[in-house]
Amino acid sequence: MKFRNIIMLSAALLLTLGFTGCSKKDPNQPPEGTPEAAAYAFAQALYSGDSKSVISQLELDKQIPSSKDGNDKEKAEIKGKLEASLSRVGKDVENAGGIKDITVSKAEISEDGKTAKTNVTVTFNKSKARPQHESLTLIKLDDKWVVRL
Repeated sequence: MKFRNIIMLSAALLLTLGFTGCSKKDPNQPPEGTPEAAAYAFAQALYSGDSKSVISQLELDKQIPSSKDGNDKEKAEIKGKLEASLSRVGKDVENAGGIKDITVSKAEISEDGKTAKTNVTVTFNKSKARPQHESLTLIKLDDKWVVRL
C-alpha cells in the first residue's frame, strides 16, 4: 500500500510541475529587478487585496525607522489602516469582474539611480468599470525597488 501512495504522490507532483511549467507569463509583466517590475507587482498585490504583499513592497521597516524605545506604534497603525483599505479595494475589484490587465509605463529613473517614477494603469473585466491610474514613486533599497509612501 505504501508503494501505491508513493506513486500517486509522485504522479501528482509531476502533474503540478507540468502545469506550472507551462503556464503563460503575462506579456505586460516587466523584467525582474526593474522599477517597472516592482510597480507591476505592487499594483497586482494592491488590486488583489493582498495586504501582506503590499506591505512588504513598501518596506515600512526601512522607510519608517523604529523609535528609540522599540515601540513601533506608528508602523502598526499604518499597517492596520492599509489592511482595512485593502480589504475594501479587493471587494471593489471583485465587483468590477477582477483584473483584466496591468500596464506600466517606462520608469523615469533619477540620475543617481536611487529613485524612479512610473505610471500604472489597471483595467478590469467588466466594461463599465473605469480603469485605475496610479503614479508611483519608487526607491532603491538594498538593490531592491520598493514603493515610496
